[in-house]
Amino acid sequence: MGEVIAITGAAGFIGSHCAEALLNRGMVVRGIDNFDPFYDRALKDTAVDGLSRFPTFSLLEGDVRDQDFMDASVAGADAVVHLAARGGVRPSMIEPAVYSDINVTGTAVTLQACRNAGVARVVFGSSSSVYGNGDRVPFREDEPCDRPISPYAATKRACEFFCETYRHLYDMRVAALRFFTV
Repeated sequence: MGEVIAITGAAGFIGSHCAEALLNRGMVVRGIDNFDPFYDRALKDTAVDGLSRFPTFSLLEGDVRDQDFMDASVAGADAVVHLAARGGVRPSMIEPAVYSDINVTGTAVTLQACRNAGVARVVFGSSSSVYGNGDRVPFREDEPCDRPISPYAATKRACEFFCETYRHLYDMRVAALRFFTV
């Protein structure tokens, strides 16, 4: 049996495609999703149904902000792909506290669960939104990204800081991927 990879947000667009790619490579995938009503449940159910044809796929339904749930969900995993988040720049301007709670708290809890379980490899799904309105095009990874222009971007940048902190303090190998429009 292959490596065990836990994927938060596994029923989403990116998460389900990531899960399928890993399953096709012979890995064991533990999908984690809370089926937040912000996203169309029917689309997520369809994505999960497609993954269910793989005998090495399992789904855990719960919230990344629940430490006990996340501790149990990542236990025994070799790596975690953390994609669970509330997306969208415009809606984040209406509900900034919701975005902060889901994105930042969810990331902090997920990283702590990884630490608790001894998972040292993490991939974090960030966003190109962290670049803000920079003058330099194309964007560069080494830009400071210190002027986000939406609450969503601010939460993603805060999550990157959490990832860097856990990398530094606990010797985790963390990669943050700044997705552009998906």
